[in-house]
Amino acid sequence: NIDVGQTVHIEEMNPAQHFTKPPGRFNEASLTKELEEDEIGRPSTYATIVERLITQKYIEKTEKKLISTELGNLINGLLVGHFPELFNIEFTKKMEADLDSIEFGDNDWIELLGKFYNPFEEVLKETMSRSAEIKKETVQPVGEKCPECGGELLFKWGKNGKFIACGNFPTCKYTRSIETDGENNEPAEKEIVGKCTKCGTGNMVVKIGRYGKFIACDNYPKCKNILPETIDVKCPKDGCEGQIIARKSKRGKKFYGCDQYPKCDFVTWNKPVQKKCPNCDYSIMEEVIDKKTKSLKLICPECKHEIDESQD
Repeated sequence: NIDVGQTVHIEEMNPAQHFTKPPGRFNEASLTKELEEDEIGRPSTYATIVERLITQKYIEKTEKKLISTELGNLINGLLVGHFPELFNIEFTKKMEADLDSIEFGDNDWIELLGKFYNPFEEVLKETMSRSAEIKKETVQPVGEKCPECGGELLFKWGKNGKFIACGNFPTCKYTRSIETDGENNEPAEKEIVGKCTKCGTGNMVVKIGRYGKFIACDNYPKCKNILPETIDVKCPKDGCEGQIIARKSKRGKKFYGCDQYPKCDFVTWNKPVQKKCPNCDYSIMEEVIDKKTKSLKLICPECKHEIDESQD
């Protein structure tokens, strides 16, 4: 028992320090759940939203986690900073509810668009008038001098991604790829994936274009052999040494097929992963978003065995 005013002696002290941990990163299943709780999007659009963000290089999928890229953070900062009324959850939620009301005949679409576009047009004009100022927010100093004019070199963004350019543009038009050696401006070491099957002398190397990475012969323009980037999955067909690559149908829908086509006719709509089926030992499984639970599953195309990735 302890009485008021009684002197007590410390027998032992155990200091402990705790740091607040940030919330875990989203994976496809947890992001889908979050969107559903915020009433953003529809079940049929969740997989498309993630795929679009990855295609535009705004996020990357690393060990099942969705991680924002430098470009994604930059674009998000610009849009939220200059259009805060539009780029927020409440606006998106309300807009989807308003569009539903038009479909149900409870709202007039001309009136609704007028309420949105008239104030938006004013904000857009004001923002466009400051485009030069806003563009400066996207550049960063490299810490080097231009080898041609002595000006400051800057990191800039273009349609093909990040690159280095002279700050005295357009007087000086010096540019170089960010993948080059900064000391002698020589190209960085090429990532060779094999010999060219078309000319037989060149190497197939990984390059970056306006639509992302692709594989091309280094004898270009003499040899114009070009292939989409593989997804590091071997073709599951017996006797085939091909790799699975992403393709697009005539209607623009993405699918996956063997790079040895027409010799090999393997195709699938779902993204394959290099993981053996624990049930039948088939060499690959496929990523599928469950329509009911919105969770990411791996399904064997051979025996239909399922693995719920969201529980890993």
